[in-house]
Amino acid sequence: MKYEVKNLEELRAVAGNVLRSFVEMPQKSTATVVGLSGDLGAGKTAFTKCVASILGINEVVTSPTFVLEKGYAIPRGSLLGERFTKLIHIDAYRLENEKEMQALEWEALLLDEHNLIF
Repeated sequence: MKYEVKNLEELRAVAGNVLRSFVEMPQKSTATVVGLSGDLGAGKTAFTKCVASILGINEVVTSPTFVLEKGYAIPRGSLLGERFTKLIHIDAYRLENEKEMQALEWEALLLDEHNLIF
């Protein structure tokens, strides 16, 4: 999917559409991964903030640029809260090789079907 948005309201609507599409998908045996790409400041973290808000996550979502990965518990009873238990936000911008992905325990993250990864 490719979207162009002009403001935060449109971004939140797209985030809601993406999340609703997961409701209709059959349960997978691995994590669900959504790749976001764009220049610095393009809105990738803003999109993830919208996703977190829609999922009922009350924590402040910030860019994981310097820590590479941040995880947030998805409340049960929220949209997709029965399907996913954790929203994982990864900033792979500074990663240069596969070895650095291993430091994030990428394979273990992928194997958990309850992870929703952005």
